[in-house]
Amino acid sequence: MTTHNRVEPVETFHRPASVTMRLVNRTTLIKRSVWSSIAEITSTQTYSHTSAIAFNALLSFFPFIILLLVICSKVLRWEEGFEMILTLLKEHYLPVSEEFITKSLRAIANSNKVALFSIGSLIFTSAGLFAPIELALNHAWQVREERPFWKSQLIAFGLVIGCGLLAM
Repeated sequence: MTTHNRVEPVETFHRPASVTMRLVNRTTLIKRSVWSSIAEITSTQTYSHTSAIAFNALLSFFPFIILLLVICSKVLRWEEGFEMILTLLKEHYLPVSEEFITKSLRAIANSNKVALFSIGSLIFTSAGLFAPIELALNHAWQVREERPFWKSQLIAFGLVIGCGLLAM
């Protein structure tokens, strides 16, 4: 009769880390995360993306106001709405020369050619909002291959039209 020497596994006990060690590990992890986030936020690309978004938003404000005025006066035939938009502009958004600007907006809103130009420029400037957003998302998701310019612009125009329809 043969006996096999069988080795019994030795149980190893892992002492749980002390509360202090776990707290130090978590603190170190949080410090690393915070510093890497600060480094990412203060990078040059972040500022250029946010500046481009703000620039295009400001650039599209004037055509948007003209479009609202044209819709109120010509499409809806709602003179009270037209006057309310001009009043809001005077009281809240135009600190100086409000009379000159509102007179100019009245004249512009009465022209059909300017209204069409305003719609076109609104679509163009609004599409400019999506290019820096796309670049920022590509950077965040670490996308290496970017779309061709024409494809990116086509998607941006589609997003503008889609967002415009959703807003209606």
